[in-house]
Amino acid sequence: MRYSYFNNLVSLVWLDIKNVFANYGNLFLNSILLPIAFVLVYTQVLPAFGMKTATAHFMLIGFLVLTTHNTQLGLANDLLHMLSSKYAPLYKQDMQQFSLSPALLYCRYCILYAFKSVLANVAIIPFAILFVPDFDVTYLSIPKTVLFFILMTIFIATMCTLSAVIFRSNERLWQIWPRWGILFFNVSGLRASWMTMHAAFPTIMWLDLCNPYFYVFEGMRSAIFGQAGYINFWLCCLMVVCASTGSLFIGMQLFKKRFDAIR
Repeated sequence: MRYSYFNNLVSLVWLDIKNVFANYGNLFLNSILLPIAFVLVYTQVLPAFGMKTATAHFMLIGFLVLTTHNTQLGLANDLLHMLSSKYAPLYKQDMQQFSLSPALLYCRYCILYAFKSVLANVAIIPFAILFVPDFDVTYLSIPKTVLFFILMTIFIATMCTLSAVIFRSNERLWQIWPRWGILFFNVSGLRASWMTMHAAFPTIMWLDLCNPYFYVFEGMRSAIFGQAGYINFWLCCLMVVCASTGSLFIGMQLFKKRFDAIR
């Protein structure tokens, strides 16, 4: 029986993957246009106003995390619409034919969103290395970068899918994230490392260590720029895995309640 559940999950995910590849051109284009604009502005325009190139390098990695999050939040928005719309009963009926538990069905969305995000954003770092002037690859660790990129993508997938089951409507989701999202990321390491922010706000930044997104920014940068000045890479990996596991478990419980409540 368990093998049958797993086989059904694989079949459903494979259908999703084929649909992703069928529309990959648009997905990739939507994800790469903004980083290109970012690189042009930060490396060609802002240096004329005194901004150092190293700042552009630092911000680009933060932008990778932000783009990954925005990609997956848009995908989660579709799930939220399906759960809260008048078509929810039809959706439940379609999903029940696969004989999957709500928990496995929820995992399907996490896997799909992570996979889509990897395909959409995988070119950003090579693009930066090739086209950003003086991009420092002295301390770049390809194994660490690949590992953490995958961990980061899975974590963000679980968080965005969790958002889809926490909020009751698409309107509510898009009221909260535009209002608080940029503020949240700015205190999560988008524009400065934890050590830099700790020097300015020591007490607050000790509390901010409870914020899993900080480990995402720190881990990605330490893999690319080296360990100096960032939280330990392996600690970041551990914290991201723990946060992913926790958000996945909570999300499965909440999704089951939402799914079972559909009539």
